[in-house]
Order: sequence, then structure tokens, then C-alpha cells
Amino acid sequence: MMMDIKADQELIPYRKKDKWGFCTLDKKIAIDYRFDNAEKFSEGLAPVEVNGKCGCINKSGEVIIPFNFDWIWGFKDGLARVMLNDFFGCINKTGETVIPAKYDSTGIVSEGMVDLSLDGKHGYFNKISGKEIPLKYDYQFPFKEGLAAVELNDKWGFIDKTDEVVIPFIYDDCKSFSDGLAAVRSDDKFGFIDKAGKVIIPFIYNKCNSFSEGLATVELNDKFGFINKKGEIIIPLKFINHGYSFLDALFSEELAPVIVKKKWVFINKTGDVIIPNNILYTPTTWNLFSEGLVAVTLNNKEGFINKTGDVVTPFKYDDSKMFNGGLAEVILNDQWGYIDKSGNEFWED
Repeated sequence: MMMDIKADQELIPYRKKDKWGFCTLDKKIAIDYRFDNAEKFSEGLAPVEVNGKCGCINKSGEVIIPFNFDWIWGFKDGLARVMLNDFFGCINKTGETVIPAKYDSTGIVSEGMVDLSLDGKHGYFNKISGKEIPLKYDYQFPFKEGLAAVELNDKWGFIDKTDEVVIPFIYDDCKSFSDGLAAVRSDDKFGFIDKAGKVIIPFIYNKCNSFSEGLATVELNDKFGFINKKGEIIIPLKFINHGYSFLDALFSEELAPVIVKKKWVFINKTGDVIIPNNILYTPTTWNLFSEGLVAVTLNNKEGFINKTGDVVTPFKYDDSKMFNGGLAEVILNDQWGYIDKSGNEFWED
């Protein structure tokens, strides 16, 4: 079964029992159920699986990349991660090998760079130049704002895309740059530096997180709050972890989850409670708002609430991910599928 599909028309993976096809937003089947697994379309192609091997199809259902791989992830900036014989690499949209499948892991493209790791060492592949930064680092983070945090001989610093050391390896820990600043740790205290390595916010905090929407979470004496890029305390350090990681408290779409009176609530950037917790939910692993919704947990089941605290999908899922392009991936009874922002499910058992 096939429909006439425009290139810009959205198709959604749709499961019927144990077979997958693709449908339109109104659940009209566009590509029939003939796959054992299917992923969302990205950059015009969708990874699909048949008999344990993966390839990619276009929106007409034509096989563009043959079923030669153990798994293929979605495309980003023209590249897709692939797995073959338990090793990882990347291909382009014609199926040509760009990074050979010989690594223990490869990351997604971030600012034109791909993370590589093999035998405990880490480096990068430059998508633009085709050159590789040698796998010599002990650990790495993806490139952010032109620089990557890397570890060498138990010390952290930052390199640029030519492997030049921009900020020397003098820190005990660090996080990626965000909003022009990076959190770094020295002598068991965290502060923030700029891209020239200048200390902007002094080393006074026990813990901190990267800046998100202009504010960063910081912790001192077992209580956390939020500071701005000048180091000014915007929301007082008054929140207690209660067994949860304070790193979960990031602002997304102007709201952040915190614990008040042993209940999770969402506050705005002045510290006012915007979403009270009247049903005693807890955040999930993906506790950031995305497209106006966030996943929360109630009685060990996950659902989604909106920015006024209304429950928009029932608490029945075993796991979930953030909304992206109007869809969220969820797991129910050991089967995964997609839901839309109204709670419509794109499967039938």
C-alpha cells in the first residue's frame, strides 16, 4: 500500500502488532507494514530493519541505503551513525562510508565534529575537512560553541577544531561551554571561565551546572540556587536535594524543577512557583520542557504535563523521551512507539 507523499509531508512510524510501517498525522497508512523496526524520518530518510539488518528508505518507501548494517541511527547534518559487527562508524545519505565502522563508539555530529573512541582513547572527526583529531585523550565532550572539553593525564582543558589547546590542561573537572562560559573545578571548588580562560565567576561552589537560558545551578553547603552570568545570585541557594541530583534543576522553556517542602514543583526565573505539585509526581530522566510539555512520573508510570500543570497524557507508560517535532517516544508493555501532543498513539496491538 502506498500513497502519494510530498517530500515535506510528515510520516510517522506506525506499529501493527510486530510489524512497522509509516502513516500520516491522521493515521492513514502511507508505507505498508513490512519492517521489523522503524525509526523517524530525518533529512528525508528513515532507518528500517528487516531480518536483523538495517537500511534506509525514502518517503516513497524506496530503499535508498541497502540492508547492510546491524543498526542505523537518524541523520544529522548529512551523516548517520551505524553499527556493524559491534563497531561504529558513519555513512552519508547515499550510504557511502564517511567514518569506517571500526570504533567502540561514535557520537552524533556537533558543530561539524564527530566524537570517536577506541580502546579507551578519544578523538574527533572533522566533517568539513575530512581530517581526524587523533585518539589521544582520556575522555571528551562534544564540541560546543567552537571548543571541546577533553581530559588528558587526569587534567581537563579545551581544544579547538584543529586540535590546538585553547585553555590548558589545569582543571580537575569541567563542563562544556554554554552561553559563553564553562564550569570548571580546581581545588575542589567550581567556578566559571570564558573562552580566553579568564575566571569570570570565582571558585566558590561545591557543585554547579552549565548555564541554561541565562542561569546556572550552583550548590554551596548542601543547598542550591541559580546565578546569572555575572555571578549574581538570582534565585537564593535554598533548595535541598532530598536524594535527587541538583543537576536535574535546569531551566528549559523558562521553567526549572526544584523541590519545595519535599515535593517537586516548577519555578520561573524569579523563583516563583508556576506549576504546583498537587498529584505528587516526580520528574523523569528527561525532565526538561520540550515543545510545551514535560514527562513526569506517578506511581512508577510516566505521563506528560503542560506548563499550567494539566495532565495531557495518562500516567501509563514505562518510559518516555522528550517531544521532538510533535512526537515523543514511549514504552508500554515492553513495546515502544510514538505519541503526539494530544496523547494519540501510533500503534495497534
